[in-house]
Amino acid sequence: MSKALRVSHLSLTGQILFFGLRNSLKIFLIISLILLITAKSSPRLNSFISKYSVEISKPIFLVINFPFYFVTELKNNVQNFAVLSKENKKLKIENITLKSQLFELRHLAQENQSLRSLLNYSEEGYANFVTSRIFVSLDNPFNKLALIDKGAKDNLKKGQVITNSDGLLGRIIKVGERSSHILLLTDFQSKIPVYSSGSAENAVLVGRGDKLPRLKYLRKNHQLQENEIIYSSGDGQMYPAHLPIGTALRDNDGNMVVLPFVDFSLSNIVKVHF
Repeated sequence: MSKALRVSHLSLTGQILFFGLRNSLKIFLIISLILLITAKSSPRLNSFISKYSVEISKPIFLVINFPFYFVTELKNNVQNFAVLSKENKKLKIENITLKSQLFELRHLAQENQSLRSLLNYSEEGYANFVTSRIFVSLDNPFNKLALIDKGAKDNLKKGQVITNSDGLLGRIIKVGERSSHILLLTDFQSKIPVYSSGSAENAVLVGRGDKLPRLKYLRKNHQLQENEIIYSSGDGQMYPAHLPIGTALRDNDGNMVVLPFVDFSLSNIVKVHF
């Protein structure tokens, strides 16, 4: 009763719309029958209806199908994103692996170059040697020592000389079964008889705990000049003769010192001479 009262208060247009809504299925069936009968009786009318019914219904189908297309596209995008994310993680892992391999290859290349230099470097009377690796550097104000990975099992003995491709590092002072201690020429305890290349001055190279060991016991009126090359003299038979050590310099106090050819911070592969 209340629904009938509400309909009676509507305008004519509202009543028509209300009627159409309540009877939409009946109206749709009636229109479909009329169009079907008319189309069968007139081919031209059938063609016209087919043409414009498609045009009219096209926007409706687009609106109806939009959620389906949207969901399908969203699903595809999510799947593509997951695939790309997985591929990105894989590429990151491969990138890290390649960087690690590149670093290792650079290290091996440097090591190979050092070994080649060592094989081409020889001292008179010291043709027999083994190569070794420095694995610990005890660098502090009181000691300038290093440990190598060869010892008694490799026939190493106390007093053997250590060099690399640049020159003299020092000598072995203690031998273990699988490692040995090297006294570097910059250590306070290091004393090496030497001579200069140009002036042929004799001296003793004494370590001071820094990078520039000092030349002591030079003649009072010595002729040693800066930039002369300093070699081991072989006196005292502690070191063989003619091992290159470094170049002569004069420090701020006027003392003659030596800048070693060997960069102790970079030394890695060395030779132990028998």
